[in-house]
Amino acid sequence: MSAQRNSAESGNAFFIVMVGVVLFAALMFTFSRGVRQGGDNLSEKNVEMAATELIDTAQKYERAVSRLRLKGCSENQISFDLHNGTLKTADDTAQNYVNAASPADFSCHVFHPNGGNLTPYLLPESYVVDNGPVCAVCTHARSLHFSAATVIGNGVDSGAEGSDLVLWMGRVTRDVCIEINNRLGIANPGGAPPVDPWNCTPSDPPFTGSFANCDADPIGDDAAALAGQQSFCVDFDSSGWTYIFMTVLIQH
Repeated sequence: MSAQRNSAESGNAFFIVMVGVVLFAALMFTFSRGVRQGGDNLSEKNVEMAATELIDTAQKYERAVSRLRLKGCSENQISFDLHNGTLKTADDTAQNYVNAASPADFSCHVFHPNGGNLTPYLLPESYVVDNGPVCAVCTHARSLHFSAATVIGNGVDSGAEGSDLVLWMGRVTRDVCIEINNRLGIANPGGAPPVDPWNCTPSDPPFTGSFANCDADPIGDDAAALAGQQSFCVDFDSSGWTYIFMTVLIQH
């Protein structure tokens, strides 16, 4: 009788373990499918994690540029030259960040061991949205971009000196964009990211030492809550897939 009871108990325990394994496998499949699909498929917890990761990444670049300037690099010598194609234009070709004014020893290169020693970052596919008619989740939508643009309230706002060096990431999902602003204390009017038209794209001339503005329309003129902010997420044309996270690296 005891042997039969032990056998039955062992069988029940084995069945319970197998049910647990099957449920865990189903949970992992559902999670991985959501991550692969991208768009607004992230859970609330994962949206929070994504926002934290992107803010931390932007701050890492901000600190790297500050360190280079403290080492003696002028704002016109900063280089984001990479040579491996991770940074992309709108047609998914490598972006040219060669800065002729940078020292030959690479001491002002953000991605070189002699300079900022940073590793290029690609946003996970689940953080960005399908890029509409261009391509589905293009590499450029997951890349970092560096441009000269005017963010009102940061440095001088007009004339030849009126543009700042900005890092921007796009195109993030609406949920991630909202959470980024929540964490930075930026208002999301009506529960949506602030709208402020801006026409810079990855195809525009990247930052190569010149502060020539990539778009005469500044950020912060239409969405007053963005004026004076150093980091924020913005909807730049209300199309539903144009949410970008922007950080001022150098006020100019």
